[in-house]
Amino acid sequence: MESQLAATRFLAGGAVSLLGVRRSFSKTAQLERIVVDMGDHDAHPAGKKMGYFQASLDSKAKRVVVDLTQLHLSLMTEDKLKEIFSRSPYVASVEFTMDPEDKTGSLVLNLRRPVKMEVFELLKAKRPARVVIDLKPAANSTGRI
Repeated sequence: MESQLAATRFLAGGAVSLLGVRRSFSKTAQLERIVVDMGDHDAHPAGKKMGYFQASLDSKAKRVVVDLTQLHLSLMTEDKLKEIFSRSPYVASVEFTMDPEDKTGSLVLNLRRPVKMEVFELLKAKRPARVVIDLKPAANSTGRI
């Protein structure tokens, strides 16, 4: 199977909100860092309470999928996300869907080239809970940035 599950987090509890997404790129390290800021039900910083998420890298389809459950609301739109990733060296396009009935959201990053992915979370009191996704070129990837 070509898919690689990178991170899964389970937490029973209340709804969460998507506060923001930002990205940065280090040309020296060839590292693109994507930070997903999460809040509570009322769009306040979630602090040390992270809702359920799953981030996976599908190498065959060349995409990263971030699934968020118990997603009550999003301050991000697909248009905002497209603008954020417009200068990404690794992300060719982005899709965001939110199902208010099922309380789920999916962020799909369609990739330009094969990458390796590392996912971790940052939790601090009185700050947004953050899902951090680092993308680097895969070992067998060719081409320059």
